[in-house]
Amino acid sequence: MKRKIWRFADPAKQILTLFFLMLITLGAMAQTVVTGTVKEKGAPLVGATVAVNGSKVATVTDANGNFSITLPSGKTVLLISSVGFDTQSIDVGSQSQLNVEMVAV
Repeated sequence: MKRKIWRFADPAKQILTLFFLMLITLGAMAQTVVTGTVKEKGAPLVGATVAVNGSKVATVTDANGNFSITLPSGKTVLLISSVGFDTQSIDVGSQSQLNVEMVAV
């Protein structure tokens, strides 16, 4: 009994499959991961919210004030907020590492 190996008989299907794989790869590459630390007077700020402006993507800082967030394609502005502090809007641009100093209200 001969085993069949799944192959595309039609070159158009091969090209179409390759095209979709490239689109998926490009979509994954368009996202940017930003990491950083949020502090207040040099001390880590625990539980601060770091959100991507204009999306539902958000995270909170850990016990050391650190965060990591993935920016969706086309989004570059982060909003950092915490109770008792002014909300900061930061345009990340091409940065991948941020150090944010919060200011008390």
